[in-house]
Amino acid sequence: MILAHVILSGAFAWIYARGVEAKPWMAQGVRFGVAVSLQPMPGNVVIKQMVFDGILMVILGMVAAWLYRDTAAPLRTG
Repeated sequence: MILAHVILSGAFAWIYARGVEAKPWMAQGVRFGVAVSLQPMPGNVVIKQMVFDGILMVILGMVAAWLYRDTAAPLRTG
């Protein structure tokens, strides 16, 4: 999926560059983002993306916890 995201980011920028207009950048970005998000995707790709993104978020949560493991205040009782 990481390779897919790298390829997608290149294609995303390339396609945007072909349709950019001399108009405010934010409205163009919103329009382009909405257009891309509405593209149909096969169901099995969507399921895989949800599963693997969920796994990725758990791994990233563990990495964040590991990075901050010594900075957390100890739990005090009583």
